[in-house]
Amino acid sequence: MEEVFIVLNAPAEFTLNGHTSLLPPRSMVVCRKGDSHGIYNPNPDKSLDWLYCAVGMERGVWDAIDFGNDLSHQTLESPPQFFWTMLDRSLLKPDRAHEGKGEILYRRCFNKDTFRTNWEFIDHCILPPGTSIGYHQHNMIEEIYVLISGKGRVTVNNVTWDVKAGDAIPCTSGDSHGIYNNSNDEIELINFSAAKEKGSRNEKDWATIFQTVKKCFASGALRAS
Repeated sequence: MEEVFIVLNAPAEFTLNGHTSLLPPRSMVVCRKGDSHGIYNPNPDKSLDWLYCAVGMERGVWDAIDFGNDLSHQTLESPPQFFWTMLDRSLLKPDRAHEGKGEILYRRCFNKDTFRTNWEFIDHCILPPGTSIGYHQHNMIEEIYVLISGKGRVTVNNVTWDVKAGDAIPCTSGDSHGIYNNSNDEIELINFSAAKEKGSRNEKDWATIFQTVKKCFASGALRAS
């Protein structure tokens, strides 16, 4: 299996293949298949919030070899000698997501080429007030939206409900889904995605399909029966 760790609120010591570094809040580390790794909270008076997501080589099969090292006495290296990045707002670019409303800010932090398993991508997104990731469907990939901050409304298979920071929304194969920021504050989210087959993608943007059908009716190319 392969994992991605995201440090959220405080510095953390992360060890990967024998190299340990102190990472700032909002760091993201990729642990590829075969990597030895662990995370330690060096902050004496503060809890460490972090999340991770994993993709296995085989469905339902998880593996780990424990080395008996609690990581409390590691020698720190700077800069880190392993692959990592930051949830950095300055790296985001404007994007129209699946024919959604307005422009969101977006960055593809890692794509399928980063991994050996069927990870498809990891995206960092910010939705300003009044914007959305449009309603769409995937049949070859699955996604999990994890809200880091903010609140809004999610629709999955025509069911809509309110979501807030800390919520995770699974969008399984064949689900139609989207998210709308109906608040006065930004939504920040991470989108984790895995594919049924590595590199296989197909999707339907329902807004595009609706507009195409609407134009066909207006031109007389389609008629209601």
